[in-house]
Amino acid sequence: MLILLLRRDRLWEVDSQPYVDRHAIEFYVLLPGMKEPSFALLKRAIKEIWEYYDERRAIDQLIQFVTMLDRTTTVSASNKQKVREALKMYTPYQEFISQNHDVQQYGQQQKMEGKIEGKVESILNILDIRFSNDMLIDLAKQALGSIHDIEVLGQLEREALQSPDEQDIHRRLGKYLTQNETESNMEGEEE
Repeated sequence: MLILLLRRDRLWEVDSQPYVDRHAIEFYVLLPGMKEPSFALLKRAIKEIWEYYDERRAIDQLIQFVTMLDRTTTVSASNKQKVREALKMYTPYQEFISQNHDVQQYGQQQKMEGKIEGKVESILNILDIRFSNDMLIDLAKQALGSIHDIEVLGQLEREALQSPDEQDIHRRLGKYLTQNETESNMEGEEE
């Protein structure tokens, strides 16, 4: 019955209470993404995860739980903070997070990817507002898609704001298209 709910509904439309009532612990990592889970329900789920699994498995489950919590929009910012505070009660979880280089690196990578996506969106929005040219936006998407340097994107954002016309933006973006095509060709020759 519970699996059928997930198959037919979008996760954010699924009521989380039945999963906790039935102690469907294997689904608890998804609770933060479900329809408006309360702080009390999430706190109860954390406790049950900790009690049900051995320490290592519980930590793995809680990492997934927190990842879902960080990405969801179904939990308010204040409840997210309360859940993080509740997790501090579980010392082994906190020790694992603070000592695990891979988890810290993953978190830093996620933050950087978020910043890059934000800059790309900002540039595209600026170009759309200033020039409303679909071909220019498509060109920008191609050029920006492979730029992973936040400083370069910041410079392009400033240029998008200050550029006098579409031709100037086209020229600036063209540098990155040419560079990307050249790199692709060079990589293809090496193989």
